[in-house]
Amino acid sequence: MVVKLNNVLKNLFNYSIRNWLFTFAGVYFLISILLFSYFKINIAVPCLIRLTTGFQCPGCGLTHAFAHIAKLEFTEAWAANKLSYVVLPAGLYYVIKDFIAFSKTPLI
Repeated sequence: MVVKLNNVLKNLFNYSIRNWLFTFAGVYFLISILLFSYFKINIAVPCLIRLTTGFQCPGCGLTHAFAHIAKLEFTEAWAANKLSYVVLPAGLYYVIKDFIAFSKTPLI
């Protein structure tokens, strides 16, 4: 059991090194969600479409929605952005599927 957990952690480390840009973006996004949901500190990158045109894009409000999901406030998340209920499961599915495929390939 310990050996298997050690292999998973080793694969996770190698996966995060190989995909360093996505890892950095994911950690930054997670930190921004946690800071916003618990301390109301907003360090998220503003929407460039909204800044330049004044119109909201389909992704506007996703950070707020994910912050509400992190606090288990599902109705507020739905009100912030309905797309969060598509993006979150699809993103988790992609990351898990990609990690499983990565862990099955031998490292050279």
